[in-house]
Amino acid sequence: MDICKDKINRRYKKGGISYGYAKCYYHGHAVTLISVRGNSSKNMLYFMSEGHISSSKEAYFRISSYFSRWKIEESYKFMKQQFGIEKCLVRRFESLRTLLGMVSFCWNVLSQIESDVMISKLLEDMAKREKYDNEDKKVCEFKYYRISDGIERVLRSYNGKIFHHRDKKYDCDYVMYFKIGYYLKFPEERKKIFGMGKMKRKKSLLVA
Repeated sequence: MDICKDKINRRYKKGGISYGYAKCYYHGHAVTLISVRGNSSKNMLYFMSEGHISSSKEAYFRISSYFSRWKIEESYKFMKQQFGIEKCLVRRFESLRTLLGMVSFCWNVLSQIESDVMISKLLEDMAKREKYDNEDKKVCEFKYYRISDGIERVLRSYNGKIFHHRDKKYDCDYVMYFKIGYYLKFPEERKKIFGMGKMKRKKSLLVA
């Protein structure tokens, strides 16, 4: 930081966070340094924002906008990990859009349950389950893991056509396009497909 005329000597509180800001210059460019701390956190977060902020209201808007974007990124990360999106090998845009739509719907159901105090209390005891790492150590406790597990089992047991499937012949080989149930199986289960024998399949050909 080249020049920082102001000091963060005034704190504002709003929405469960404490924050302050100072107008600075970085390599000749006007920037604003914002410090943020939550009520339950002892650590301070620092943000550098382009331009000089004129009011505490504007500083809070930029902080809340960042946290909203962070929550969206975390939700996509959770969906990929918990619902096993990366296990589905799809190439077509329509198939990918259908898959994301289904998973987003499931995520929305879980979010609605969590936001309802009465329903969440009723389901807390029956749906509670801990998450462990590879060393069998408790990582976190999320009371809707069993619900998400149930949704995953429903998707894996679905026998209908979720995606648009087709058979296609290449000059050198005949390639079969499996239904969604195949892609949602665990890797060790993929090797045991009824009627397929010991046929070798390339990953690049397993598409919906």
